Amino acid sequence: MTYSADLFIDYVSILGDDGEAATGAIAINRSWSMATDDNAAINFFTQESPNLQILSTPDIIKYWSDQSHLSSKQVYPVINAISTKARYQPPKNHPLTGWWQTILKTK
Repeated sequence: MTYSADLFIDYVSILGDDGEAATGAIAINRSWSMATDDNAAINFFTQESPNLQILSTPDIIKYWSDQSHLSSKQVYPVINAISTKARYQPPKNHPLTGWWQTILKTK
């Protein structure tokens, strides 16, 4: 069994990002999912561990809004804050980009 610390050291040397390396190492070691929007990390972990579930910001927000039965107007402040304060926009090829953009047009 490879320990999270060993994986972390390997991954940080490859990714150059200790946050993504730690998240991935723990997720893989414990058979958990991980959340990231970092394309390099997504590409690396998809190859490193094909069964690893990788969630994005839109995945998490959409799940929360669906489970909470929120309207677009209720979700708007959250997505607007993420878009403006974190300067985050989902990639154009993300399956939820259209949903995200539709919410941003709601006020």
